[in-house]
Amino acid sequence: MKLRLLWLLVYAGFLLAGCGRVSPATIKKAAARAAERRAATVMARDLARDNASRLTRLQTERRVYKYTTDSHAREFKRKGFPPLTHFTASQGPGRPLSGRTAQERYGLSYTPSRRLGVTLPVGTSVKSNKVVGGAPGYGELRIEKRLPPGPIGSESVLKAGRE
Repeated sequence: MKLRLLWLLVYAGFLLAGCGRVSPATIKKAAARAAERRAATVMARDLARDNASRLTRLQTERRVYKYTTDSHAREFKRKGFPPLTHFTASQGPGRPLSGRTAQERYGLSYTPSRRLGVTLPVGTSVKSNKVVGGAPGYGELRIEKRLPPGPIGSESVLKAGRE
């Protein structure tokens, strides 16, 4: 009888103590770690694919866009674009995408707040590919050498988009 009572008390203790429950903070941390691993995998695939792609030189000027953050936009306007910077392959007329839509479409690891319009000069070495980790069917260009800030022609502030 005492043994049954002891087992009943142990069982009740587990139920009341919340044994088996996972705190929301633990779930949030696990989700953040999983997202970081996915982002690292996408970046590695993108780098490997870009390195294997064929290098071409632009025959004519090309208007492209760089979706970026406020701080990076200031750096780009001050110092230019470093080698291996990605740009959109093209975008039609109309207003810019929202930050959230641009993040999803181009597979960005951050939500951009600015869109810089850049005109790549004739002879710029680029690698052209499809976006990895974003929406299917969208292209990107990667410059291979440093680009000075002179080709930046416009800057648009992006709406945050849906949350």
